[in-house]
Amino acid sequence: MTEAPSSEKKPNGAHKPTTPVFRPGSSTAGLKPAEIKPLLTSEQSSIEPVAQGLDLADRPKIILTAGRGKTGKTTFLRWIVEMAQRDGKAPLLADIDPTNATFSTYFGGVARPDTFNQAAVRDWLQDFMEFAIAEKQTAI
Repeated sequence: MTEAPSSEKKPNGAHKPTTPVFRPGSSTAGLKPAEIKPLLTSEQSSIEPVAQGLDLADRPKIILTAGRGKTGKTTFLRWIVEMAQRDGKAPLLADIDPTNATFSTYFGGVARPDTFNQAAVRDWLQDFMEFAIAEKQTAI
């Protein structure tokens, strides 16, 4: 069955808005280039840093990753654990992804919730973090 040309189509009620399509260069017509200015003068930036960092080198930390798959989260966490173990440290390890528990396959003793229920996993993670804080242990 072929569709009638748009001029022959009959309206069927509410008009559905179309999603705009990005075409590079089309939206800049008539616009002036943006002027980019530094936040600090060269004199200010050469005197002192804007903010002082917080040294957490020898303090316990809780390190979490979140995001879509195939972006390097497990690789990043694995690297952190391997560096900690190389330095003789033994962080608490947890894998809270019930559908893709990749992290727990790399190390022994990785804690995991025994449920797929999101609310229960959230509560389990809260308990795990509270345990890490109480024990003054780094948790990954």
